[in-house]
Amino acid sequence: MSNDYFNNSATLINGSTAFGSDVETKFDAVTTAFAKLPGETELIRGKVGVADDNGVVNAYACTMHKTITSYVDDMEVVVKIANANTAEACTLNVDSVGVKSIKTSDGNNPAIGALNSYAHLRYDDDNGYFVLLSSATHEDRIKALATSIAALLAGSGCPVSSNDTSAGFLNGKLVAGTNISLTENNDGGNETLSVSLVSSPILKGNLDCAGYEVEEANMVGDTGKVTTLTASTQTTPGEIELDVSQCVTAVITVDQNVTAFTITGWPASGTEAIRVLRLNFTGAYTCVYPTGSEFPGGASYDFTDSGEDEFTLTTRDGGTTIDWSLRGQDFGAAV
Repeated sequence: MSNDYFNNSATLINGSTAFGSDVETKFDAVTTAFAKLPGETELIRGKVGVADDNGVVNAYACTMHKTITSYVDDMEVVVKIANANTAEACTLNVDSVGVKSIKTSDGNNPAIGALNSYAHLRYDDDNGYFVLLSSATHEDRIKALATSIAALLAGSGCPVSSNDTSAGFLNGKLVAGTNISLTENNDGGNETLSVSLVSSPILKGNLDCAGYEVEEANMVGDTGKVTTLTASTQTTPGEIELDVSQCVTAVITVDQNVTAFTITGWPASGTEAIRVLRLNFTGAYTCVYPTGSEFPGGASYDFTDSGEDEFTLTTRDGGTTIDWSLRGQDFGAAV
């Protein structure tokens, strides 16, 4: 008899006397044959064992049909889970070799309920934990996805969620909100659905916002952010220091000459910021403009003696340049 494991070329005859060297040769051949057989590590690696869970919820354990004495890289086991995990951090102990964490393929803890009915796991020796390859939960989700895809391909409808009781087509399920238009294109052919803005009660005209952001404080309806100052009560009377970071509108009472006017708190360059400034002159006082102020046509405005003037201040470079626009002068009651 001759094969890849054992070669019995010199057969011993029954009833005959054998030399010790012949017997030794046989034992050597048998030893050589066993050396060619795979060891325990090779038998475990890449093989899938199935076992019942005999641990507790979140701390699973199982006993293999063929008991192992150590964990081997890439060994796989399918555990029949008795109770779905109620926590994300879970462990498995196979044949009392040792408790090891159960992780997903990206190294995170599995979601609550992910270990359900059964769990197919592979041991990762580099990281020292079991990797969840699949489970009943995964299988259920794949089946649900396949069912939804099949329904869409068959044209039977588009459910909004898993418990949608009335499937429909996209142009019926997608509901347009205020000022939103949905338009079906190429009816009866390769149809598409366009979503567009009909109109806006706030933003009108052509807006060129390339390279700029609009800060939150500028949105219409952002009320209540008003700062009030008086020239004579400043730290240094007559020197105005206005912080616009916490206001939309600033009201300054000019009750003496203003010799210095500083505005801080603008957002960083690249964000357009707009503030409303009302100057209430209680007499014929003078008021200097902040550094960086610019005006339409290059000419500054003349303030109203004993009157209220209102301006819009705009900057796009963090306050280095401040554009002034007149909203109105000498406000008063109607006559």
